[in-house]
Amino acid sequence: MLSERKLVLRAAEVAALVSAGCALGLAVYGHVRPGPLPDLVATAGLALLMLTFLPACVLMGEYGRTARGDRSGRQWASGLNAGEIAELIRWAPRFYKWAAAAGVLMAVGAALRYGSIQLSGDSMIRPEDVTGIGLYFAMFYLLSLPMLASAARMRGGYDA
Repeated sequence: MLSERKLVLRAAEVAALVSAGCALGLAVYGHVRPGPLPDLVATAGLALLMLTFLPACVLMGEYGRTARGDRSGRQWASGLNAGEIAELIRWAPRFYKWAAAAGVLMAVGAALRYGSIQLSGDSMIRPEDVTGIGLYFAMFYLLSLPMLASAARMRGGYDA
């Protein structure tokens, strides 16, 4: 189970923290100095999402299976309720919980300001999309922080 691999979780936590800082830096850079960026930036951001947000999603599934036991597919489709999410992030530092909430607010603001961002086949990201991309990536990194940090700090795994 992933919740028992503390070293992997710590590495993913650090990666999420650094990635969130870089994504916010990209958003500020795009706002201050608008200009096109290579698609490599978006590719790197997506790769970092696989290292941070994907393990957070796996942890949520693992916690759901452990907390609810074996249930039918219909009950799984409902997702985690607020109490289960609170228990999932119980061991996370308070700052990470506030950062995740701020990430959601940033994403809402970015959605209102920039809308959806499409990456085309050319080699450059449009200048007007750079800030939005940074904010959207930051939201995913910040959302994963409490889950990764909590699982890394708790004793044992979810089944314990």
